[in-house]
Amino acid sequence: MIGKIVSINISKNTGTKKVPIKTAILKKNCGIVGDVHYKTKRPLSLLSWDDVEKWQKKLKTKIVLKYGIFAENISLKNISLKKVTIGNILTINNKIKLKIIAIGKRCHSKCEIKKIAGSCIMPKFGIFAKVLSGGKICVGDIVKLNFKYN
Repeated sequence: MIGKIVSINISKNTGTKKVPIKTAILKKNCGIVGDVHYKTKRPLSLLSWDDVEKWQKKLKTKIVLKYGIFAENISLKNISLKKVTIGNILTINNKIKLKIIAIGKRCHSKCEIKKIAGSCIMPKFGIFAKVLSGGKICVGDIVKLNFKYN
């Protein structure tokens, strides 16, 4: 399965939406340099924007969703993460490797999306990864999902 990065997002504080940036440096075992989750147990979060758009169509309330609003570090397009399992590998530009370490998370009490829409996509479709090999990433980079384990 092949997709691309449509947004890279960082924040300085937990519990807030992330702000899009054009490029970022991924460090092995650490995440995105400059992000609040750098060197935490879930250093990198990913979300398929295709999955977000499908989820949004089911909502009774129409809300404007922008990249980073779910506090995801990397927003992807043309790739669904629904069938991902722990241990799967994502490769960015055939050189940067990410290992899926967790799927979903509890929605925190300050979740703006849950307050507005009544639900949030992160508990079911938020993907968390560990950086196995780092480097520079940019909006538009190609992402491949490998269902094999590393």
